[in-house]
Amino acid sequence: MDTPHSHTVLRFAFGVTLSFVVAEMMEWNPPYLAPVFTCVVLANIPVRPPLKVALGFSLVVGASAFLGVILAYAFRGAPHILFGVCALIMFRGLYSLARGTPKLGPLFIIICTAAIPMLGLQSLVAAEMVAGVFAKGAMLAMFMAWVSWLVFPKALPPRAAAEVVPLTPGAALQAALLGIAILGPLVLVYQLFGLTSAVPVLVGTVMIVTTLDFQLGQKQAMLRVVANFCGGVSSVIALVLLGIHPSLAAFTLIVLASGLLFGMKISRGDPMAQMLTVACNGYLIVFGSTLHSESGAFDVWLTRLAYFFLAGLFTIGMMALIWPRQLPKDMPEESAKAATPVGSP
Repeated sequence: MDTPHSHTVLRFAFGVTLSFVVAEMMEWNPPYLAPVFTCVVLANIPVRPPLKVALGFSLVVGASAFLGVILAYAFRGAPHILFGVCALIMFRGLYSLARGTPKLGPLFIIICTAAIPMLGLQSLVAAEMVAGVFAKGAMLAMFMAWVSWLVFPKALPPRAAAEVVPLTPGAALQAALLGIAILGPLVLVYQLFGLTSAVPVLVGTVMIVTTLDFQLGQKQAMLRVVANFCGGVSSVIALVLLGIHPSLAAFTLIVLASGLLFGMKISRGDPMAQMLTVACNGYLIVFGSTLHSESGAFDVWLTRLAYFFLAGLFTIGMMALIWPRQLPKDMPEESAKAATPVGSP
């Protein structure tokens, strides 16, 4: 229990659990954002986050969230213009990611642009509330990451960072078009039908689409979609256990146990680690979004899972239709040599 690997597993489970419990006790809605952010931070940053990184993360997430609120206020009376502006911003973010820009800023701009304006069409108050939870969730995630490193300070030996070769402008444009072809229709459908309960699906789908990479193959991209759905399915176990004895103590133990299970696999750092991070996010999103509902929890779980399934099916279908049959010709030679038919984004 006192080895670097044990500390890494315990740090992950402890941080995610503590974030989830605090979000529940503070009655944040939605409560899953803080643990999802904590999961992403602890799974991807192999050291205690420096103060500069923590402040930057919190500011980027908060600014992106309130950008969505500003868009909702500005174009609430013209939904068609709102959709066009949101689609343009998402496309620009996807293009920046494909060109090798650091992921933090574009990722959260895309998430907030996809989800918050849709809420604003139904209720500006709800949009402001969710934007506030985004900002508070980011700050809580960084604080819990620090606390987790303080309690479990031992780290695994550093691994060699994978070399990232940005796509050329032509290949980046192709990647951005693929991403917007998936996200654009989903956002449009949710805006047209006012499916505010589909916000968890948008968050999960954006986190998958922003990792699509021509260099690593269509098969692994599809596996990420499947992993996201399987994580949502696994949340029914937590819901059943919580239903046997609904209490804060039981909730804490359930989340801690699931955090340990995911953490043992994610901490290995192998190609499956990224898949399991996606599955863990899907589990936290579906479980957290099902906890508080006026109707039965199982009915809400089925609805959330149906949204996840349909969004995943659409994503896989679009990738099958427009994913390039071969690597773009203008991809750098280094990238083409590194590309494999299967791999993990």
